[in-house]
Amino acid sequence: MMGKYKKQTGGVQRFDRWSPDTKDTADKRIQTVEETIEKMSGNHFATRERANDFVRLMRSLPDPDPILQKMGRGITALQELLTDSHLESVWSIRCSAASGAEWFCAAGGDGNGKKEQEAADLFAEELRQLDIPRVIEEMMDAIAFGYAPLEVIWRAQGGRWVIGDIVGKPPQWFEFDQENNLVFRTGVIGTEPLPKNRFLIARHRPSYANPYGVKVFSKCYWPVTFKKNGFRWWTVFVEKYGGAFLYGKYPNNASDIYKNELLTSLERMASDAVAIAPEGAEITIESLANKGSVSNVHAEYIEAANKEISKAVLGQTLTTDIGSKGSYAAAQAHNLVRQDLAAADRRRISACFNRLAAVWTYYNYGADVLPPVFEFVKDEDLQQERAERDAKLYALGWRPKKAYIEREYDIPQEDFEIAHEGEQKEQGDFAFHTSHTGGQTSCPCGCGTHTEKTLFQKAASFFADKQTKQQLKDRQLMDSFNKAMQEKGQDAIDKSIESYVNALGMVDDYQDASKALLAAYKNRSLDDFASCIDNVRFAAIGVAGVKKK
Repeated sequence: MMGKYKKQTGGVQRFDRWSPDTKDTADKRIQTVEETIEKMSGNHFATRERANDFVRLMRSLPDPDPILQKMGRGITALQELLTDSHLESVWSIRCSAASGAEWFCAAGGDGNGKKEQEAADLFAEELRQLDIPRVIEEMMDAIAFGYAPLEVIWRAQGGRWVIGDIVGKPPQWFEFDQENNLVFRTGVIGTEPLPKNRFLIARHRPSYANPYGVKVFSKCYWPVTFKKNGFRWWTVFVEKYGGAFLYGKYPNNASDIYKNELLTSLERMASDAVAIAPEGAEITIESLANKGSVSNVHAEYIEAANKEISKAVLGQTLTTDIGSKGSYAAAQAHNLVRQDLAAADRRRISACFNRLAAVWTYYNYGADVLPPVFEFVKDEDLQQERAERDAKLYALGWRPKKAYIEREYDIPQEDFEIAHEGEQKEQGDFAFHTSHTGGQTSCPCGCGTHTEKTLFQKAASFFADKQTKQQLKDRQLMDSFNKAMQEKGQDAIDKSIESYVNALGMVDDYQDASKALLAAYKNRSLDDFASCIDNVRFAAIGVAGVKKK
């Protein structure tokens, strides 16, 4: 029998699980297990009905959020919290990290399929016709309120289904049934199943026990409520003790009428700074001792509430409340936490768009074409692209200010220095080198004798602004050419520059600039000006490309 076959090995007894005489029993057991698995396939074993949970008697699942249950209110109680300025500020910071990010649609599969690439391009084009930042912010409501239903408006156009719009709907219009499916509330007690493929459901950390998701704003409810009360108490305190304290003295034999007249005089004086008092009365103005320390208690109380709100929404406090105790290292660590949250938010949003992409692809291409993949551009990719762009601009003569480097690359100003900072001509974020402090600089033509701004920098800045030939002369560009190529003569230089200036003056974009320069390029002197003109042309095209971006 199975499990009872005894075997002697080295003086030690053991029981083999299987033995030759149990094959029939084993086959029957395997068959029974397979039948059981097939019977239970797709079904939950642990359910609310079997657990005898009281919610099984209800039409739909109640929201298990402890704050809402304790107050006996719905999501509208959390929506009202956005009247708090600090919560609105930190929530905008978190939303902007997703709504302001660059995105793209990649072809499904290995990216080499023709149909997949066509579907990705078409899907991305349809999304660009929508207000995607608004759609993303409505998806972000799932973090604040646990879940966010968005209705997809489908339209038939040109023989295919297109996405007309994606509209976020109030979450209080919906609830989850016993199967954890979102249903639409109709009337007081009625519900209606949602149409298939008409809704996108964004959720924040949902579970079987809590399909409504985790609500970040629920963690902000008490800090916001206490802070509002703190402001009310603080206002009363300021009204009472913020100014001078007035009190009056009356004679021992004063009547009640006399006392009331004195009190009325003090009340008028507190509001109007002008009062009359009965004869013999004495009015004294004094300041409350240590009122500053008492007032600080209210300020610290409100500051503590703000920090709790920041931690709930951003995962840290230094992004919004540096204070006197902040440090750069701590700020960097807290900023990494915020970046992790932003990355998680983008993944959640990408999942919503990818569910939509699967339905859209099935409607328009069938089941044989893999759907596009919606993705956000990673921050490090943007930094690399920005660094490459700035390096090219630097080669053209652009010099960044410290504020630009700190803002775009998150490097504190005390951690770097800009060489020849006094030689910069500030033009917003674009400061061009305008003078030379001594010695000689290399020039594009290779002569190495220019002591002013190099020809390459002059061409880049002047062609970018489409200066005329006369403006070039006013800035002594002709002198730079004469120094480098005196033997070729002023006439040849004039004609060469004029052809390029006239060509660039008639165009506005990169492609037209290339064609115009190629046409003017045919008339150049290959022997005398090849090196200089090639560099001028390169600079002009580079600036035209930057302007186009």
